[in-house]
Amino acid sequence: MYYIDTHTHLFLPIYGNNIKNVIDRALQVNKKMILPNIDLSTINKLFSLCDQYKNFLYPMLGIHPMYIDNNHKYLISKIEKIIYQKSKSICGIGEIGLDTFYNRKYFYNQKEAFLKQLQIAKNISKPVSIHCRHDYNELIDILKLKENKYLKGVVHCFSGNLMQANKLIELGFYLGIGGLLTFNNCHLSKIIHKININNIILETDSPYLSPYPFRGQQNESYNIIYVAHAIAKLQNKSINLIINITNKNVFNLFKI
Repeated sequence: MYYIDTHTHLFLPIYGNNIKNVIDRALQVNKKMILPNIDLSTINKLFSLCDQYKNFLYPMLGIHPMYIDNNHKYLISKIEKIIYQKSKSICGIGEIGLDTFYNRKYFYNQKEAFLKQLQIAKNISKPVSIHCRHDYNELIDILKLKENKYLKGVVHCFSGNLMQANKLIELGFYLGIGGLLTFNNCHLSKIIHKININNIILETDSPYLSPYPFRGQQNESYNIIYVAHAIAKLQNKSINLIINITNKNVFNLFKI
C-alpha cells in the first residue's frame, strides 16, 4: 500500500542538501507527491525537482495569498503567463486562496488575485488547491458564485468547523487533512469521524505542521503515515480502507 501526499513543499530551501534523503524516505511510503507553488521565486526550483523525479513529483502553479501585496497585479500577470505556458505539465492551480490570520491589510488584493487564479483554473480545466486559515465564510461565498459552479479542488489543511466542512463538500471540494489533526488541542479530532472519507485527501504541508509525535520539528512527506493512521483511528476504519479511498479521491481530482 502506498500513500499520496497531495500537498508538500519539498522545493523549499529549508531542506537544503538533505533533500535527496528526504525524498528517498518519502518514496518508501508515497507513490506520488504533489508540490504546490508559493511565489514567482519558487517556480524554477519546483520544476527542477519535479523533472528529477518524474512520475513521482507533480507540480502545481499559483501564488500563495501570504505573498500577495500591493504588487499583486504584476504577480498575477506573471503567473498567468507561466501557467498557460506550463498548462500541460501541471496537475492543478495552487496554492491560492485567502489568509487574514494576522491582518486584513491586503484582503481585497488577495481576493482579486484569488478570483483571477480561479478563472485561470477554469480556462485550462484544472483543479485548485486552496489555502484558507481564517476566512472560511468568505471563501464559501466566493466558491458559491455562479461563475465558480463547476470548479473542483481541495481546501488544503482544512481547519474549519463541521458546518463549513459540509458546505465545502456540497460545493464539490475535497478536504485536505494533515498533521494538524494529530495535535492534542485540535478540534478536528472531534469532527473528523463525521466527515465521509470519500471527501478527504491526505497531505503533510511539509515542511510545516509535523504530526505528533514530531510536532515542532521540520515536517516531511514520510510523515503522511501518521496522518492516515490518525484518521483510521478516529473513523474506526482500517488503514487499508483509508489509503484506498483517499488515493481514489486524489485520482478523481488531479488525474495523476
